[in-house]
Amino acid sequence: KDEFVVLACDGIWDRLTNQDCADLVRSLVHDEGEADVGLICEEVIDTALELDSRDNMTCCVVFFPASELKEANDTPDSDCGVMKRRIDRERLWGNESTPAKRAQSRLDERRKNADLVRSLVHDEGEADVGLICEEVIDTALELDSRDNMTCCVVFFPASELKEANATPNFGSGVLYRRIDRERLWGHDSTPAKRAQSRFDERRKKNRETIALQQSKTSKSQARRQRQQPQHGKKHKAPSSPPEISRNNSRTRSSKSLRPQVSSFDATSKQ
Repeated sequence: KDEFVVLACDGIWDRLTNQDCADLVRSLVHDEGEADVGLICEEVIDTALELDSRDNMTCCVVFFPASELKEANDTPDSDCGVMKRRIDRERLWGNESTPAKRAQSRLDERRKNADLVRSLVHDEGEADVGLICEEVIDTALELDSRDNMTCCVVFFPASELKEANATPNFGSGVLYRRIDRERLWGHDSTPAKRAQSRFDERRKKNRETIALQQSKTSKSQARRQRQQPQHGKKHKAPSSPPEISRNNSRTRSSKSLRPQVSSFDATSKQ
């Protein structure tokens, strides 16, 4: 009853689960009518590339008779299967765009945006490794990092790192960045202080929100307690003080006994 087996390395399984890969192969064979096993393997790799897989990728699909795989034509059919997918991608991304090229362009963009150390060394002329490490930590602080932070940068000869001057250069590098930040935020402001102030502000807002919710909850509970007797049992009438009740009972009993006594006397006389 097994239809096929997919043999692949980590680059595939880092982005596709077993079920995802099986669904992809089954969809290509049964839903899209693909019969070329080589194209199926290429499509699995292209799918992993579109999902930003950066590991080595190798894929091999072995089909069993239960899969009912059709015989592949000598000329690939562009109206179905993998070739149709590629044509659709070319219409969307362009003729020269492939999953591998798009994955590489995304990686280059991330490197360009995240390569802080290279920018400090080559673009801004920073040579002090300690200041570079401090700038990495300051950048993480500006991005609201709240975890422990330690940074160590080891440079190799290929980096062409210049020798640090004994006197810091305020016209470039990390110190120039700090001067710009001081002009913007003030002399007493540092990335750590700004991060702490943002954290304190968020904590203050959270406390105010919690206090507001608690007050609303207490008010609603008090309102429910006030409304509870109306829906529950009826209250008994408040009893009068014991002395007053005894006096009232005596007067009622005396009034009720007097007619009986008078009537008894009348009958006795008769």
